[in-house]
Amino acid sequence: MNTKDNESEGNVFNKLYNGYLRILFPLPTQCLDLKAWQDFHGFDKTGADADFEIDIDTDNFTMTVRKNSGEMPAFMRRFMGGDRITDPAKLPKVKADEKVTVDFFGNEIGGADRIAG
Repeated sequence: MNTKDNESEGNVFNKLYNGYLRILFPLPTQCLDLKAWQDFHGFDKTGADADFEIDIDTDNFTMTVRKNSGEMPAFMRRFMGGDRITDPAKLPKVKADEKVTVDFFGNEIGGADRIAG
């Protein structure tokens, strides 16, 4: 599918290296960071790069997101890019998708805004 036919909004990208967002068509292929993804293609204007600790409990279907406990080494900051949200409480709010009306368990969800993710 052509890039102009795609949409991407309100995502959070955790602990990913620069160049993780790919445009494969039309050629030439592009490997972008979030800022370039936003500036050149208009995608994920409300998206964010993050550095969190995440634990997933598959037995209870829960996910815990915690503030990163340590400072990222300088060499990692260079490869992973600059500004990253390290506190989950600081994630941006995004407009809720009108087509999503229930959560994973089938419970009704409402509201005009949700936390990016």
